[in-house]
Amino acid sequence: MAVYEGARLRRGPVPGGRTSGAAGARSTGIPVARRSALPVERRTRRRTTRAQRRIRPVALVMAAIVATFVLGLVQLTQTLQAAAMEHELVVLREQALQLERDIRTQAGTIIRWGSEPQVVDWAQQHGLDRLGGPLRVPAR
Repeated sequence: MAVYEGARLRRGPVPGGRTSGAAGARSTGIPVARRSALPVERRTRRRTTRAQRRIRPVALVMAAIVATFVLGLVQLTQTLQAAAMEHELVVLREQALQLERDIRTQAGTIIRWGSEPQVVDWAQQHGLDRLGGPLRVPAR
């Protein structure tokens, strides 16, 4: 007789079988001669079902870490861009102030070069002489 792991005895009466009297029969209702040769019960076949996919806690934690990291990078990028813009504005204000100082300096130089003594000095340095005395034109 072969023995299989997980085999179970068959329960209940065998159809068409005879039961023996009280001497050799137990309460199974199986004839004594056939009791040792009973086929084993077969396991019921289970239908295959797919396991429900569920989100693991580790995956949730990893997703939260990645989302936090990405949001942190976005916030850091925004902060750096704002700081760069503020620095550029400061530099542009300084350049504007320097240009205003240069304009005032040039305006002063133009006024100085437009005065009569400066023109006369420049003309004499380049070999030019006065043609006559100053001539005044009366206003009408």
